[in-house]
Amino acid sequence: MKIPKVDIRYLYVMYTLSFWWRFKCGIANDVERRRAEIEAGLSSAMNRKVRVRVAASVPSVFSESQEAKIHRWLAPFRDRGMVYHSGYSEWFWFWVPNFVLAAVTWVVCYLNGYYLPACYVALITLQPFYPLPAVIIVAGVFVVEVVLVFSGIFVAGGVVYLAYQLFNYLL
Repeated sequence: MKIPKVDIRYLYVMYTLSFWWRFKCGIANDVERRRAEIEAGLSSAMNRKVRVRVAASVPSVFSESQEAKIHRWLAPFRDRGMVYHSGYSEWFWFWVPNFVLAAVTWVVCYLNGYYLPACYVALITLQPFYPLPAVIIVAGVFVVEVVLVFSGIFVAGGVVYLAYQLFNYLL
């Protein structure tokens, strides 16, 4: 019996300080190579050196479906004015997700009896550098995948065990 080849690719989040409040979500076999391609494409389109950084990358077996799901969730935040380059349609704004993250942080702090000053909420919302909400989304999708795969293995093991017990009972 031939074992199927498992194609593990990486979900990634990239950002650049040349375009504040924007991040890119995608998939790649080699994240560093993809980062260099995007950096070269943006630098060429802008006629100046643009440095692209990787905020996070996680391995994934179901990378295409997960990327599509992430892009669907983030569709309202798509940056339609990004300069044309390889992957230009996968850039998103993150100041609105930053606001949601800041609001959730404030509510959690409030419910736990800690007063979070408004200036901290504003700092979380307006920080233009690191796309933390996107990293949380990608990490969440990764964790859900791992939980589903391992729970599937656990359920399959239970079914095999029950079948074995039934087979022994019938003999």
